[in-house]
Amino acid sequence: MAPAHSKLNDTSQIADRLNHHLVSDPPPIKFMRSDRASKPVSDTMFHEFEYRLDSLDADSTKMSKKTLMFENGDAEMWCDWRIEFDDLIRLAPLTTAEHKTNAALTLFKGKALQHFKQYTHAVEKADVERNARKKKTPWTEEQKFYEILDRAAQEFFPIKHAYRRQHFYMRYHLYIGGKFGVREFMARLHRINACIPYFPRKTDTQGKLDCRRLPDDELCAILNLAKKPEWSIKMLEADKDPYDYDLHGLSDYLERLETAHNISAKRSVTNHDETSKNFDKSRKRKNGNGEARSAPRGDSSNNPPFKKQKRTERTQCPICKKYHKGECRFKNSTAETAVRSNTKINGTKFTDQQYSHLMMTMMANAKAFKPSKKTKRRVQIKDSSDEEENQFAATTLADSESDDENAMRASISDMLGDMTFQSKKHD
Repeated sequence: MAPAHSKLNDTSQIADRLNHHLVSDPPPIKFMRSDRASKPVSDTMFHEFEYRLDSLDADSTKMSKKTLMFENGDAEMWCDWRIEFDDLIRLAPLTTAEHKTNAALTLFKGKALQHFKQYTHAVEKADVERNARKKKTPWTEEQKFYEILDRAAQEFFPIKHAYRRQHFYMRYHLYIGGKFGVREFMARLHRINACIPYFPRKTDTQGKLDCRRLPDDELCAILNLAKKPEWSIKMLEADKDPYDYDLHGLSDYLERLETAHNISAKRSVTNHDETSKNFDKSRKRKNGNGEARSAPRGDSSNNPPFKKQKRTERTQCPICKKYHKGECRFKNSTAETAVRSNTKINGTKFTDQQYSHLMMTMMANAKAFKPSKKTKRRVQIKDSSDEEENQFAATTLADSESDDENAMRASISDMLGDMTFQSKKHD
């Protein structure tokens, strides 16, 4: 029985484990081409070789081929150079190890050339040691050349077990979607698969073995896991088994599924846009009075059909000075509005009659409102008979109210005695 901690209760846990594995053990070549490898190569990074169509005939037609040079880069750039170099070996043709070594020295630059020379001396030394032991067969010149290339390749593959990590990544981390359809996915998959033979040789119980391309059944399994989930449902409904197809048949079938899915998705979006447009038009329709056309809730079978009414010209109400339908609600409140208008003209608490009476009274008694002059204190200094101290006695005249001020207060109290304030209930 599996332990409890090994059981995955949610699909997100599986995704998290795959992502952690991808971060901790990255593949040499990712599905998305790196920015460094995507940059266009300048013309100075190509070397032109001339060869004849028939190498045995000196009079045959001459041909030329521009081959990519290599200085530094990542794993994918190394594989691209190896593919170009193998094409040169086949077309030239370069039959001997000496010719291949000279061509490699011509095409290498910078860091790559330094590593190639360094590992050339290392391989020669290792071959001498093998011959001294007499237990292992010595390397041939062809084996020496590819041993040098294998050791130089390890400098551009910064991880160990590159083949196994690349295989795991291609099987469990590739998905169809985004800008990659089935056709683009297969093209990129074939390109990565073509780079695998140029990986550093893997170590096995039998020694170092060359990496080989993934067979078609492995590519079918990768394509089956990378397809969209809705395509799996369609295949189940159609009673189709992906393992019944070869690589070409499965890719063609998934292309047709992708085309059908895109057509149905586009049609559903178009229908949704049309329904929403019609719904918006029905909401914007108005009748003659400016009310919405939508019918009231309930049984709409007895509702009369909609008839467009002519718009009538509205006139201004003479009472409230506004535009409205029906009887004015201020019609029966003329008395209240009259009182309110009286209180709102002058902006005070008094009515117009009280305000005018107050102003007339104040103008008649203008003299009573004149401010009285302020009195000043008179300070007298008395000399004491004492020699030690002088006493200062200040006698202040009392600030008594003047007769004019008393008269002003009396007149204002007589004037406002019988006056009442207007209520502001209606304000």
